[in-house]
Amino acid sequence: MQSPVSLAPLPPSSCDGGNPVWPCVITTAPAANSDDKGSKNSLADVAQYYYVTDLRPDLANKVASLGSGDEADTAAWQHMTTFSIGLGVSGQLKYTKDYRSAASGDFQDIRAGRKLDGTEANWPVWPAPINTFSPAATLNSKGNYTNPLLYEDPRSIDDFWHAAVNGRGRYLSADDPDSVITGVSDALLAIQNSSGAGAGAATSALSPVAGDNMAYTATFTSREWTGDLQAYEIDVVTNELAETPRWSAKTQLNTQVGAYCDNRKIVYFKSSNASKLANFTWDTKACGTGMEPGPDAASSELEADLRTLFSDTAKLGTLAQWPSMLNAAAGFDQRAWLAGPRLVNFLRGQRGYEEYVADADGIVDSAKPAEMTQTRKVFRKREGVLGDIVNSQPAYVKEPTQNYQDAGYQAFRNANKTRAPMIYVGANDGMLHAFNAPRTADTSTQGKEAWAYVPRAVMGNMFRLADTEYEFESKHRFFVDGSPIVGDIKDANDGGNWKTLLVGGLNKGGKGYYALDVTDPASPKGMWEFDLTTTCFDASAAGTQSGDCGLGYTFGKPVITKLADGTWVVLVTSGYNNVNTGAGEPDIGAGFLYVINASTGKLMQRIATGAGSAGTPANMRDVNTYVANVALDNTALRVYGGDMLGNVWRFNINKVDADNNPAPSATLLGKTLSSGGAVQPITTNIELAEINGDTMVFVGTGRLA
Repeated sequence: MQSPVSLAPLPPSSCDGGNPVWPCVITTAPAANSDDKGSKNSLADVAQYYYVTDLRPDLANKVASLGSGDEADTAAWQHMTTFSIGLGVSGQLKYTKDYRSAASGDFQDIRAGRKLDGTEANWPVWPAPINTFSPAATLNSKGNYTNPLLYEDPRSIDDFWHAAVNGRGRYLSADDPDSVITGVSDALLAIQNSSGAGAGAATSALSPVAGDNMAYTATFTSREWTGDLQAYEIDVVTNELAETPRWSAKTQLNTQVGAYCDNRKIVYFKSSNASKLANFTWDTKACGTGMEPGPDAASSELEADLRTLFSDTAKLGTLAQWPSMLNAAAGFDQRAWLAGPRLVNFLRGQRGYEEYVADADGIVDSAKPAEMTQTRKVFRKREGVLGDIVNSQPAYVKEPTQNYQDAGYQAFRNANKTRAPMIYVGANDGMLHAFNAPRTADTSTQGKEAWAYVPRAVMGNMFRLADTEYEFESKHRFFVDGSPIVGDIKDANDGGNWKTLLVGGLNKGGKGYYALDVTDPASPKGMWEFDLTTTCFDASAAGTQSGDCGLGYTFGKPVITKLADGTWVVLVTSGYNNVNTGAGEPDIGAGFLYVINASTGKLMQRIATGAGSAGTPANMRDVNTYVANVALDNTALRVYGGDMLGNVWRFNINKVDADNNPAPSATLLGKTLSSGGAVQPITTNIELAEINGDTMVFVGTGRLA
């Protein structure tokens, strides 16, 4: 083929000459407005040409890099990246899905320049494709030549693979429809390296004033799956945001970790401790002033039963790098090195063992200590420590602001009127993060992580964050993806003291809720966790109140409120996909409203709607409370919610509600249907208003297909 004459020539690089040596790296942008010819020899040559050629030399070279390394798409100019999928066909080369990270195989031989007989050769040594016409070539009905020599030669498939390598994309050989779907999804995700925000921003004040005029936005970058929380100043005159952030949590957090140590406070729930928290540590060292491991003894507070979650070889064996890792017979057991404390410290953000390379036994550097050699690098390379923040909306918390008339509240408010502001947000690195958010610029603390919390419900999947193929959509996972909700409660379980309670769900990250006491933002305390259990709630059976068998993925936002008898509670729903194997109850899949004691975490009421089944789950997400005056008295008079079966429910959670209905109960108010009678699913929260003394319920319908 011949390219348009306006395209630029290949840029000067190590790819020039008759025998380019691997890796053939393109780093220099091509010159504009030059005449050059494309190649007509192979598809791989075409892919190479359109990768290295600036297709729009009139534009600035600002194309985002899609990763790092010799085989990644790092070109900043306007170019074409090639992705190819072979549908159940094979060439001369043996294909493996992990060809880029595998320790051996035909692709690795090409990388190393090894011929079949073991002799050295310059890269590449791909099988040369057929590019001549068969004597039997004929024109088809569309005027195109058919070429049996080309179609029937297996080297044409190798050329297809070669094209994806030259074009800095991916090649997939798929034998079934599911593999095709996965391959296309991964290819599309690899093309995307965009930043986005899935949740709303938080502000330091509803009406910005000087000294209290900050906005906090959470973002994520797909493919590398990093996140950031940035603080922007709001102009109090124009209400416009500053163009540059005052601080970046991503940048700050990267300074709190070293290669083999870190200075982070990461905790998890442990009911037997006085604070109900313990450090998420396993042979963890704090850093010294130079970010080297300090002199203090390593910390190991992770419980024995939780350590097994990070040492389970059956789970770790699903990591992409596992099959190609060295074992003990090779002189160093990379699999044993990956498991246990090093995995935990990787999850804490330590970077020393990142950037796994297959066949590392051939990489030796005697000048480095043993722990720094390539054989010890067993985890994926991260572009940042902070995980992607997709659906978790940041919660800005400063001094108490309500005007509750309950006994003791005003004293509590006065005692905390100078409380340091903090931003809480969940991330898909498995943690709820607490970041310092001072009102004025303070370079020593602003944006610095004060602490992080790991819910037990996500620990079993956190090993996946180490996967070298985590960039692909099929490998990415959600963890602490729900929005934290914060409110003040009177803790009857602690002498009636007032506290600031933070409650959060996990969205698709898991089936559980967690609650923390953040009255002192620098020193949190555990309150409780409410998770999916194999036993179902029974008010008369001890040990069944800390979870339920009907709990699904916790997409709904918790509601902190008060019963008519003065008991502070947290309202949550059964969520999405609550069909749980082994639950042993006929109504699993039905919608539930859970009324949880805010102080103890014990389930007080489990109100079933009666709608939904294992085959057709109700999928009830959010509820809203009707309160006469939330600023003065946060007593819930009625509760309203909807589900994906189109049902609109009113719940009574008081012994006798404002309409003298007995408790607990769920009353069907109506069903949302189209004009043709089709169910209209409810996936957003119901809004309430009072008009002429009547409670009005506003419902929106629809779901993302």
